[in-house]
Amino acid sequence: MIASPPRKLLDDGEQEIQDNMLSSQLKTNQISVNEQLNSDHSNGDSMKPLTRPRDSIIEENILPLGTCKYKSYRFPSPSGGLTNKKIFLLKTPKTGGSTFAGILRGVADNYNLTTLYPETNFLTFKKMSEIESCAKASNITIDQIDILCNHMDYNTEIIRQILGPNYYRVALFRDPVSRALSGYYHSRRFNVFCSDFSLEDWPHYCSSFHDGLGPWFKDRANMSYFNYLQTVQEFDHIVLSNYYTESLLVFMHKMNLRITDLLHVSSKQGKIPDDELLTEEQITQFTSVIEKKNSLDSKVYQYVYDRLMSEYESLPEHYSELRKIFEEMLKDVQTVCSNEEDFKDCYWFDNGCAKTCIKNWIKENVECNE
Repeated sequence: MIASPPRKLLDDGEQEIQDNMLSSQLKTNQISVNEQLNSDHSNGDSMKPLTRPRDSIIEENILPLGTCKYKSYRFPSPSGGLTNKKIFLLKTPKTGGSTFAGILRGVADNYNLTTLYPETNFLTFKKMSEIESCAKASNITIDQIDILCNHMDYNTEIIRQILGPNYYRVALFRDPVSRALSGYYHSRRFNVFCSDFSLEDWPHYCSSFHDGLGPWFKDRANMSYFNYLQTVQEFDHIVLSNYYTESLLVFMHKMNLRITDLLHVSSKQGKIPDDELLTEEQITQFTSVIEKKNSLDSKVYQYVYDRLMSEYESLPEHYSELRKIFEEMLKDVQTVCSNEEDFKDCYWFDNGCAKTCIKNWIKENVECNE
């Protein structure tokens, strides 16, 4: 049996690759929550990467078919294309959705697929007519859409009309306490998520973080029946933002993606001002209220964690080496592609930023014989 997940916290700016543990008040280690919110990222705790076996080293000037190289590494490049070219993302709030949607927009670009680019990023699609109008403005028809990764109500009838019956379902999930803390900090900087509530009132009365993510998973095509856990189980992949690297590698394996398809910069940048950080005592009180109001979400989170860890631990053995390569690539990319202009060069608003820089970095640093 897989152990209960240690609670992790992402930066309020949704720097999703940060996988630092919450403080002892949120669970297991000694680092304070506020230090973790503003710390450098790490990439999860499970499966330590294996060292490259000696016989995997290939002579410098020889690159066999189906192989890529990066620095001194040699690794396989997938063949056969994507396993499914019709993808739906249930984009839930404060779960790292903008960054993952940016990755999907990059996948669409890399594999000549089509997605939607509305004129505003505040729109949540609720009706087929709204999606048709957006598609028309982009000079496409709804049957040409391959990837749905905007905010929209979960309505399987509408999704099937657009993507067909065999689309791939992806959703995002997050530990309810770290999600609420992220929402609270976000509300201090922007006019969203009960921004006019005091710290004392916020966890008690900000309803957006009381019922967890359940309302987002409710199928509008069948409002008469809803089983939260059963609906979550129907998704082909769940991205757990507290374990972003593991989630991405499992997604890569399921979809037969290249490792370079996962390279990204975080959609939200910035550090929480010191005067806005909660004290450990305030976090303890905040946590107590949120846990009581999100008990069902905590149970679903446990299922999602168990499922992800089982999938991750079942990956082919060479994925431990791929993780090491991916982490090095990601560190390099996020160092190089960090200029102000890079964060303006996005596929759509804050989705898939630094896209040109990332493409150029791949050309200069990764060689493949496909």
